[in-house]
Amino acid sequence: MKNLKFLASVSLILLFFLFCNKLKKLDTSRLQPPSTSDWMDATALNPILAQSSSSSVRCLTTGIKLPTASCDNSVIIPQNGCVSGYLYAGTIEYYRYYAPSDENLSMAIANSSPENFTNCVAVYKENSLVNTNTPITELETNQSITKCQSNTTTMIRSGSYRCISVHSFCDRSYALKIGNTPAIPPFTITGNSNLTLPVWSQATTTYIPIEGTGTPIVGDNTYWSIPIGFNFTFFGQTFTNFYASSNGLASFSTTNPENNDSQNLFIYKENIPPTVIAPWWANLNMDCSSNIQYTTTGTAGNRVLTVQWKNILLNTYDTESYSSADRRRLNFQVKLYETTNIIELAYGPTSGNVNSNELASVGIKNTLNGSVVFINGMLGSSTDSTRYKNRFFPISGTVYRFTP
Repeated sequence: MKNLKFLASVSLILLFFLFCNKLKKLDTSRLQPPSTSDWMDATALNPILAQSSSSSVRCLTTGIKLPTASCDNSVIIPQNGCVSGYLYAGTIEYYRYYAPSDENLSMAIANSSPENFTNCVAVYKENSLVNTNTPITELETNQSITKCQSNTTTMIRSGSYRCISVHSFCDRSYALKIGNTPAIPPFTITGNSNLTLPVWSQATTTYIPIEGTGTPIVGDNTYWSIPIGFNFTFFGQTFTNFYASSNGLASFSTTNPENNDSQNLFIYKENIPPTVIAPWWANLNMDCSSNIQYTTTGTAGNRVLTVQWKNILLNTYDTESYSSADRRRLNFQVKLYETTNIIELAYGPTSGNVNSNELASVGIKNTLNGSVVFINGMLGSSTDSTRYKNRFFPISGTVYRFTP
C-alpha cells in the first residue's frame, strides 16, 4: 500500500513539473496571432496558474478561445466606469454594460500590447438579459478573436446590455475604462496657420469641477478625440475637435499626442504635435481613480468647452520609499471660448507627495514651416522655456488666459 502511495505521489509530481514546463516564460516577440482554432479556454486553470506564479511574467503560445461570452452574473460596469484586476496567462474575465439611454459605447484597456495579445478587449452584440452564453458569432462589428484590440467602440440602444471580454496571453494587471463618447472622428481643419501670439494674462477664481461626457482614457501615454461643439480658431486655423492626452496636454494635431517629453512645447521636432495647449505637460498616468471628461455649455455664439483632467497621477517621485497612496494627484482644466477664441488653463486641488523631479511645461505652442512660437503659461514669456517641478503646480483657483 505504501509503495502504491509513493508511486502515485511521484507520478503527480512528474505531471506537475511537466505542466509547469509548458507555462514557463516565452519569447513573446515570436508569438504570432493565433487562428480561431488555436484558441483554448484556459479559465479553469486559473487556480493552478495562480499557485505556480512567480516574479517572472509567463506567456502562453496558445491563445484563449472565446467560444461563448459567459456574462451571466458578471460585474456590471456603470456609465463612465472603470474596473481593474489581474489576468493570469490564458484566462478570460467577463463584464456587462447596461445602457441607460441610446449612446456610443467606447472602451480602452491598459496596459495593452496587441502584438503579444496581452490585455485585449472584445464586445458582443446586444442582449436584453445577458443571462445565457452568447455564441462567438455574436461579436459586434469590427470585433475579432484573431487580433488584439486595446480599444473599441460600438453603438448601444437604451435598455440593452453588452458583454465585454478581457483576455491575455500573459500574466498582467489591467484597467478597463468605459466612456459614453464616439470613436475618434476625422479632423476638420480650415484656414491658414500663422505665428501671431495671443495676449497672456493671469487671474484667480474658484475652481469648479465638472461632470460631463466620459472618455475611455486609461493607462500611460493614451489619448482620445473630443468634439469642441463649435468652430474654434487657434493661430489662424479653425477646428471642430481636438485630442486630449493622459500626459496633460491637448493638441489640434494627430501627431503623437501621447508624447510625454514636455520640453517639446518649446522646440520644433518632427513627429511631435505642431499645435499644443499644455495645462501641465508631464509624464502622467490614468488609473481607475482618474478621468478625463468634457462638457460644452452656453448658447450659440457664447459657448464654452471645458475639458477636465481629474485626479491624474504623476508617474515619478524623488524616492522609491513612497507608497502608491503618496503619489501626487492633479486636477486641471482647459476652457475654449466660442467667437472670442480665448483659451484658459484652470487649476484645481492636489493631493499626495509634492517632491518629484518630474518636469512639466505649461503654455501654448504653434508650428509653421519648421518655425515655433510659444508662450510659457506660468510667466507669459515667449522666450523663457523653463519647465517646472511638481511643487510649483499652480495653487487652486489659478487661471492663465490667452486672448487673440
